Amino acid sequence: MSRNTFPDEMSYLEYRRIMGLDTPRKAPEPIKKNKYGAQKTELDGFVFDSKKESREWAKFCRMEAAGMISNLKRQTSLDFYVKGKKMFTYKPDMEYDSPDGVHHYVDVKSEITAKNPTFRLKRKIIEAEYGITIEII
Repeated sequence: MSRNTFPDEMSYLEYRRIMGLDTPRKAPEPIKKNKYGAQKTELDGFVFDSKKESREWAKFCRMEAAGMISNLKRQTSLDFYVKGKKMFTYKPDMEYDSPDGVHHYVDVKSEITAKNPTFRLKRKIIEAEYGITIEII
């Protein structure tokens, strides 16, 4: 007979339930915080990783409405392959076309995140692979 089993194969939890005793409860799941302190924010039906990113999106939306930029898109994917195998996907926060015909990729990062070695490496690889420049705000 195991430790948590009573005669007639009744489990410890079944016994406590039948006797009307409180059953042990699982601890609530802790709310996962962003390691850099950013707070998720919702704007125009989109969820942004930070307040800063949502403010920048609103700014670029106003610029598009004013005709200063065009083809504003959010979170497009740029895949990186080596010998036909997908290594990772890079998602810039925004991309747009300026009036002079130049296509821009923008990533909103804090100073700490912009210095992250993994981010810096991925950025350099994508810039080299696609022949683009990713602007950091």
